[in-house]
Amino acid sequence: MKLPKEWNVYNTPEKTEQAITSAGTARAQKPRTLKMLSATKLVKNGKILLDIGCGHRNELFEEGLISEGFDYNGCDPFNKTKEYNLKSIHKCMNGNADLVTLNNVLNTISEKEIRKSVLKQAENALNKESGYLVILIYEGTRTKEEAKNKTPLNELKPIKTRDGFQNRMKTERYLEEVKSVFPHSKIVNVNGAKFIVASKNLNSELDLKKRTWLT
Repeated sequence: MKLPKEWNVYNTPEKTEQAITSAGTARAQKPRTLKMLSATKLVKNGKILLDIGCGHRNELFEEGLISEGFDYNGCDPFNKTKEYNLKSIHKCMNGNADLVTLNNVLNTISEKEIRKSVLKQAENALNKESGYLVILIYEGTRTKEEAKNKTPLNELKPIKTRDGFQNRMKTERYLEEVKSVFPHSKIVNVNGAKFIVASKNLNSELDLKKRTWLT
């Protein structure tokens, strides 16, 4: 089955225009997204979830989501095999995903247009009536020199790291980019953590503790 154009990078990841890939940034940890989903009404048995940019050490997140009842699927052009990626994409593309997650993905991409292409992948996968996109951003920390100089956190500049790249931008600075693809989106705070939540359905409730599944 042919992939929609949004997923072209998964056919030839070696031809990506992304200057610094995220191949070295994967971590064996549970993203805060797991606790967030457990604390909201987004959890429901059998819901199809696509974890875009899942990394190569995503087992803890996958196991946690499966235990919550989700049908977990992940994809990552730099960290997973083509077979693994295509299986997940074919299952979730063209509006078949109830939930799409981007965990610390946008902050590892320096190019704005490539960040938008990832958001377009999420748009293609997301169910137009009841689907939700949940984005977690690692905002970065000061270097030793910046800490010494007391550089404000909102003034941190993008840097190359030993593993790849970090934008070190506040979550709020990504919201405009998200809105260019998902006009219905906002920043929500769940248990002290910030997330961007978006939906293709302009009537959906983005305050996740209030909403219920439409289907």
